[in-house]
Amino acid sequence: MSMLTDMLILFLGLFFIYLHITFTVAIFTAKGYKYAKVAGFFAGLIPIVGLVWALVSPAAYEDHGSVDISAIALKTILGAAIFAAGFVFPIFLILGTLDASIFGVENLIPRVIIIFFVVVLVFTHSAVIGEIYEKKGYNKVRGAIVGLIPFYGIYQSIQLKSKKQILRGALRNILGFKELGMKFLTYLQLTFAVSMVAFPIIYLIGASLTNTSVLPTLLWPTKNLFTWNNYVDLFVDTNFPIWYKNTFIIAFLNMVFGVVFITGAGYVFARFKFKGKKAGLMTILILQVFPSFMGLIAMFTLFQVFGLLGKPTWLTVLYVGGSIPGNIWLIKGYLSQVPKDLDESAMLDGASKSQIFFQIILPLSVPILSFVAVGQFMAPWMDYILPKYLLDVTLAGSTDYESVSKQWTLAVGLFSLISNPRSSSYTTFAAGALVVAGPITILYMIFQRYLIEGIVAGATKG
Repeated sequence: MSMLTDMLILFLGLFFIYLHITFTVAIFTAKGYKYAKVAGFFAGLIPIVGLVWALVSPAAYEDHGSVDISAIALKTILGAAIFAAGFVFPIFLILGTLDASIFGVENLIPRVIIIFFVVVLVFTHSAVIGEIYEKKGYNKVRGAIVGLIPFYGIYQSIQLKSKKQILRGALRNILGFKELGMKFLTYLQLTFAVSMVAFPIIYLIGASLTNTSVLPTLLWPTKNLFTWNNYVDLFVDTNFPIWYKNTFIIAFLNMVFGVVFITGAGYVFARFKFKGKKAGLMTILILQVFPSFMGLIAMFTLFQVFGLLGKPTWLTVLYVGGSIPGNIWLIKGYLSQVPKDLDESAMLDGASKSQIFFQIILPLSVPILSFVAVGQFMAPWMDYILPKYLLDVTLAGSTDYESVSKQWTLAVGLFSLISNPRSSSYTTFAAGALVVAGPITILYMIFQRYLIEGIVAGATKG
């Protein structure tokens, strides 16, 4: 049997289990039991026996009245059928199409387009149901969640009793052609943007789990190609831990020294008046026009003269020096917005310049300092040209490839996994890229609020 047939059989089995549980819960609820949902759920997990138990059980109270089993059965079957047709069946149908024979890139595009428009329609449906719930006095988020179930969501929202009076034409406006069209176009754009971001990530994850060394042609590995060996090879067969350590040390030192020098220089330009201040700022601004790699020959010569080639830690000097000009303008623009009245008030109270800086200016500068710190920390992780030029060299007394590779940073080391056509391993490269991306993503999520505040505040003219 094909995978699609197996999925349909599994769908029918799960549908009947869901119907059995729902029917059992409905009977216990109609009979007035205190914990009807819990008792009905566990009883419904036992096929036939649970249903018989619910039918023969007496009502919780003598004056509860008779229970209309046929009405309950009809309502339960109808609700379960709408739920299954609108939500469960499409999911199993989509999963069923993801068969190994059609999971290749050449046959994936038509199915991706179909799934894309189905997702857009589901989100549009969810937004409409959320607004209907809000108009009827219910929680909008709850309505949006119910709206994720096609057909069932609209059926549930129509059957829902309104908690407040609804103006005539309010629901008609929500379901109008113009409103539906705008919602559809909005979610079309959002879904497209998310797809453009998520598709490469999914492919990268799938590649890291594929048992091959060439570039995978499948979006996700099949069962016979699935493996974790790429992550094992990354840590065992390469110098990945050493590359990670080298990069982390450079990034940490670059962050610490960069923030110290940039903050001090920015504070001086923002708070003090001295001869040549304007000319100095303009000179710093003009220096940003020239790309840093124009000075590679001079950097290589200086590192060679001072014996710093092949020593990763000393790259911090270049990173800090190169980051000062641009970030000075950010710090200066932010600190210029801090009122100088604070400094003058503190000086009247007897505070020194250092006390004003550390106790007043620094606490107020947390957003922009966080932005600069994260930027300084991130720079070495994404740089390839400078480490390749200054670290991929043979030191005196060591001629083997292994000793040279221990000098590399992550960018140089990971690229070496795919740069040699005879011994390239794209799947190991994908595993390394994911291991590096994880901590960086978490860092951005933690400092997201400060990063946004720093970008906005530092862009203001001082």
